[in-house]
Amino acid sequence: YLMILSLVPPSTATTWTIETTPAAQESVTNTNDGETPAELPVETLGLALDATTEAPPGARRVVPLTITTSTAGLSSLVVIAPPGFEFPTNCGINCTVATSVGSGGRLSVRLGLSLPPGTSVQYELIVRTPTAMVTLVATDPTAPVVFDRVWFIQGFDADQRPMGWGDAEGFVISSMPDCQVTYAGLPAAVGIVIGIQFTLRFGGGKSLV
Repeated sequence: YLMILSLVPPSTATTWTIETTPAAQESVTNTNDGETPAELPVETLGLALDATTEAPPGARRVVPLTITTSTAGLSSLVVIAPPGFEFPTNCGINCTVATSVGSGGRLSVRLGLSLPPGTSVQYELIVRTPTAMVTLVATDPTAPVVFDRVWFIQGFDADQRPMGWGDAEGFVISSMPDCQVTYAGLPAAVGIVIGIQFTLRFGGGKSLV
C-alpha cells in the first residue's frame, strides 16, 4: 500500500506508528509497534542572487550567489539552474559540472565548498544564459506569461547526506528591443539599401553580427 500525506514535520527525530483496525475499531489487526523512524527534515538554506538585473540571451555571465546556513554544517553544495541555462567547464572555483535534473531541462553543478553552521559565503558562478526563457504552464489561458527563473540549491554533509534545500528567483533574460530591418521589396533587385535599426539594452559590445 502507498499513502501520501501532507504535513509539517518537527525539527527533531520522530518515529511513526502505523496500525490497521477493522471497521468497528475493536482491535488492531496490523501494527509496526511504533518503531518506524522518520527522516529528519533538512534545513532551509538561504540563497540570494541579484534578481533586479537583466542579461542578454546566449551570453556568458558571472552570477554572484550568497549562500547561508544556520544549523547544518555543509561539505558540498549542488546548484540547480533554471531551464535552458548551461555551465562551461570552468564554471568557477572548485566547481564541477554535474548532470541534468529531472525532465525539465535543468542542469546542475557541484561546488566543493565547506560551510560551518551559522555561516554565509559568496560565490561567483559562471553560466551561459539561455537563448529563450522557458515559460511555466498556466491552467488559465488568459493568465500572463510567467518565466521559470527559479534557482535551487542543495547542501550535503561529509557523507553526502542531504542537509538542506533553498531557492531564489533569478534575473530576467531580455532580447534586444526595437529591432527593425527595412528594404525595398523588389524581386531580383541589385544594390538595394538595407536599413537596420535597434536599441542597445546592454553596453560593452565591440562587434555586430
